[in-house]
Amino acid sequence: MSPDKHVALFVALLASLLSDILLLILVRFSVRWLSANTNISRIARAVLIQIGVFALVIVMPIRKASKVSRTKAVERAQYGGHPQLAGRYC
Repeated sequence: MSPDKHVALFVALLASLLSDILLLILVRFSVRWLSANTNISRIARAVLIQIGVFALVIVMPIRKASKVSRTKAVERAQYGGHPQLAGRYC
């Protein structure tokens, strides 16, 4: 494994850890906020905020990754396994 891949793996693991910590902080904050004064509007806002954060942290990266992998697969198919030929006039 090249050093660049090691750095990329480390950065990905660090980003994953930080997003998990931020998600736990948000859930803890929501529970404290709801326990102070519980009513329907607060519960609805807390649920919507958590769904939004879930979408940003989980769903969006998956969509981006699948789009990138589809693009790379198309390039491999079009250029016979040589994506470095993409954009060149042959």
